[in-house]
Amino acid sequence: KALKIRQNRYGNKHPRVGSTLNHIGNSYLEQQKFEQALIAYQTAMTTCLADFNDSLNYTTNPELSGVVSEKILLNSLIGKANAFAKWNETEAKKQYLENALTNYQLAIQLMEQTRRGYKSEGGKQFLTERFIYVFERGIAVAKQLYEQTKNEDFINIAFEMAERSKAVLLLESIKDSKAKQFAGIPDDLLEQERALKLELAFYEKKIYQAKRANDSIQIAQNESLWFQTSERYDDLITNLEVNYPNYFKLILL
Repeated sequence: KALKIRQNRYGNKHPRVGSTLNHIGNSYLEQQKFEQALIAYQTAMTTCLADFNDSLNYTTNPELSGVVSEKILLNSLIGKANAFAKWNETEAKKQYLENALTNYQLAIQLMEQTRRGYKSEGGKQFLTERFIYVFERGIAVAKQLYEQTKNEDFINIAFEMAERSKAVLLLESIKDSKAKQFAGIPDDLLEQERALKLELAFYEKKIYQAKRANDSIQIAQNESLWFQTSERYDDLITNLEVNYPNYFKLILL
């Protein structure tokens, strides 16, 4: 119903329609309805690419040009990769793992291509979290393929991904630290930022544990606390953007 409402309001080529389709894909994936999930993710990709309209053949992927929403496309690619990997767990096929690896690799390419476009701290945090997740999942799938086939190309891909992940995280860490020092951000604000990040991570862990335990009360409580903390964090980052603009100029170099 939500999908039809958004399609009628915005048309098929709109990020909000893509976001709804990704949520539908996630729901199908949780139910282990892999083909339906893949079609939903594939259709979501068509909403954020002007010249890509293949919504049914979920083994095809687009060129990374003319992207309207990198975030929607990234979530679609990760969703497809996860669906193929999960499908392999219930029905082992090398093709599923190969498709999963292809989508993880394309997701990495998209993140590297668009990294400079994320101007806000929230956007950078979103991208860094996805980098870590996608590299870890991609490495795991490449290792599985090597174990199945003994094809050294796959172990080479795993090693390459591991090295690239270390380089990306080290670069972001160094840039962030140096930029904060150069921009003259007071220590108390830096400490406040670190504390809020830890608090967000704490609530994310609690939410994950509650979902594993199927505890709806704890899920709701911790999601509410996470949202409140997230708003405080966003307020702090907005303050830094306004009062210390040099920091945000430096980290985008």
